[in-house]
Amino acid sequence: VYYRPKSLPVDEQTIVMPVSEKIVVFAGSDENTTAKNIRLENLTIRNSDVPPNLGLGGKSSGAIHMANAENIVVKNCRIHNTGLHGVYLTGWAQGCTVYGCEIYDIGDTGIELDGDRERSVMTCCGNRIENNHVHDTGRNIGHGAGIQLFFAGENIISHNRVHHAPRYG
Repeated sequence: VYYRPKSLPVDEQTIVMPVSEKIVVFAGSDENTTAKNIRLENLTIRNSDVPPNLGLGGKSSGAIHMANAENIVVKNCRIHNTGLHGVYLTGWAQGCTVYGCEIYDIGDTGIELDGDRERSVMTCCGNRIENNHVHDTGRNIGHGAGIQLFFAGENIISHNRVHHAPRYG
């Protein structure tokens, strides 16, 4: 492996090589056995990797990853330098909150809510995404967005500042 630094001298830099695509994971086994009632506040979450099988039908992920999760709060955190999403809610994710976070230098999308596409009922709902500053997304995936929802309904997305996203706000 050869690394070409952006600037010199190398001795005066911190060089980081991420080894994990998810930094914090809240995952229950199913919608009846959820990870719930957890708070992350005033933390810095950074330096996650891109999944190795992303282009081959691999699953998406986030530095903060929630699946089968209820009432998880991520508040006033700094999330940056991610391989894919900053915060990723997938499948059964309800009553979760992302509030007051600064999310930047993101590989794909800052905050993504991605419901269960195989079911006829909304599974990613009742979440709140409020007062966040999301910027400089799509660093690794050119169509990355600021905040994006798929198969997710009845969520509150309000008072977020989103800029420098290559696709959607």
